[in-house]
Amino acid sequence: MLSWSFRVLTRRTYIGEHEWGKRSKHGDPQSPDNIVIVPVPPIIERETFEAVQKLLQARNPKTELLARVVIGPTLLTGICFCEKCGGAMTI
Repeated sequence: MLSWSFRVLTRRTYIGEHEWGKRSKHGDPQSPDNIVIVPVPPIIERETFEAVQKLLQARNPKTELLARVVIGPTLLTGICFCEKCGGAMTI
């Protein structure tokens, strides 16, 4: 379960932009075209919110991985190397 402070730091509602209809009644994500932005009184300054988003993105270990590593074959990567060129082998 997410902490209250993390929710405040990541939900746009707290900067005055509540997103309504983000999920269906069954919990499935909706298309961005179906999401309605409802203005609400902000409790966090937009600059502070954006600065926190940049810090969270920089600290997220998932963003440091290259796309090819995430979606590519990685079974032997870093374990077996080519004797001729020294390149990493994969299956």
